[in-house]
Formats: sequence, structure tokens, C-alpha cells
Amino acid sequence: MTSSEIQDLTDQVVRLTDEVKVLRESVDDLKTALEWAIRNARLTIEFEDAVQPFAAPPPPVELFEIGDAVTFEIDGEEYFGEIVDLHDGENIAMIQLIDSHTIIPVNQDHLTRLENDPLSHRNDEPILGDEPILGDEPIRETGQWEVNDRRPASPGELF
Repeated sequence: MTSSEIQDLTDQVVRLTDEVKVLRESVDDLKTALEWAIRNARLTIEFEDAVQPFAAPPPPVELFEIGDAVTFEIDGEEYFGEIVDLHDGENIAMIQLIDSHTIIPVNQDHLTRLENDPLSHRNDEPILGDEPILGDEPIRETGQWEVNDRRPASPGELF
């Protein structure tokens, strides 16, 4: 290396040293300002032990069964019914409405199970028994309902 190259290198090292000093002074000034703000209640820093998720956890999944008594809303009006068929792949439940006996498809996400309902029955329980009543055709078990036994009504046909 020539003496001029050594001088250029020395000048660059001195310049870098000065810039590092300026950065160090700036960091010290920032540290002092933060300490003052924290001590004088101008700034509060809270540390949390647990990592917060980016999104709220999903709601718990409620699994329905044929025979469950449920409630749901359509256009702000509450309806009560019983699940007569489930299409889990499409997230649809076929609901027989209590008042009109109409069967309609309802998204399972909109259903709420009615707990402790003495009128609800499960798939393994007969509705009224195996014997026909007054010569009528035999009453079907809950699990024997077919989707096409009655034409499903659209929500608009309920009114």
C-alpha cells in the first residue's frame, strides 16, 4: 500500500468512528428520554406473559344429531323445530318446524340446540312407538325420514 492509500483508509476509519459516536450519543439520548418519560408517568410499558393470537379463536363447534330440538332466526323472527336430516358435508340441517310441520334447509351455523327439551328425541328413540295409531300408516322412526318426503320450503314461503 502506498502512503496516500494508507492516509485515505485512515481518514475513512476516523470518519466511521465519528459516525458511530454520533449514533451512540443518539441512542443514549433516546434512552435518557425514555427513562424520564417512564419515571414521570408520561409513558407506560406493559409486558404480557402470553403471546396474543392475531385473531379471536373460532367458536366451539356444536355437533347436531337427528332429533335435536333447535331454534334459529330468519329475518329477525325466531323459529323452533326439530332436525330430521343432516347434510354435514354441506353444513345443512333439514328442520321440521314445530308449528307448521314444514321441512326447510337451515345452515347449521345458525342453529342453537334446545337443551333439556322433554319433547325432543334422538335417532335411536321412537317418536311414539312402533304400533300404528287408529289404523294410520306406521309412524316412522326419526332416522327414516327422507329429504324428499316433503318438498322443502324456502324461508320466503314460511310467511
